[in-house]
Amino acid sequence: MLKTVNPVLESKIVDIWEIFKTTNPDFVLHLCANFYNGLIKDEKARFEREIHVHSNFKIHYHLIPDFVNLLT
Repeated sequence: MLKTVNPVLESKIVDIWEIFKTTNPDFVLHLCANFYNGLIKDEKARFEREIHVHSNFKIHYHLIPDFVNLLT
């Protein structure tokens, strides 16, 4: 399978697989949007429920008010 991807990508994939052999890394998901409201309540709950099945994931939401606050 890896022989069909570019060699640089193949190298990175192999590196990632090696990491997973020795540790269970933590992941941080950053959801960014250029609107004022985040996901609708039901969709957010469903998304978070599915992500939190895995204990090594955290979610950070970034909406337009967050970006405005950083810039002002």
